[in-house]
Amino acid sequence: TPSTNLELEHVHGYRGRDATGNMLLLASGDVCFSAAAVVVMMDMEGREQEFFTEHETEVTAMALHPDGIHVATGESGSSPNVLVWNADRIQAQARLGSCALEGLSGFGGPIKALAFSPDGDRLAVIGADAANTLIIWDWRS
Repeated sequence: TPSTNLELEHVHGYRGRDATGNMLLLASGDVCFSAAAVVVMMDMEGREQEFFTEHETEVTAMALHPDGIHVATGESGSSPNVLVWNADRIQAQARLGSCALEGLSGFGGPIKALAFSPDGDRLAVIGADAANTLIIWDWRS
């Protein structure tokens, strides 16, 4: 019987039609972009790719931290997550769930835009819900 363990080797194409910040240049020189629920880091010289695969639905927004290493990515869906992760280690460091903030009903739709503050301590998250919900997140705490 054939093996059922599939491993992603290469991604062709990217999500550009409705995603914001959909292509980033990392401090390492790699290009970072999304395709469906996968974020790809591509070494442009060697044409090798590495993958961040912790999203559950399509990635709709990305932002690069001022250090050029940390990336924030937001996803689609009715209860989207925002993740901040280290592109060098390909490891999530913080997760903001759609209803993670006490007293707020959450986004109720996909993440529309992300932006780090100039010092990198805060992350602005805008939802594509009817209210265009904005949350300023101290992502390190």
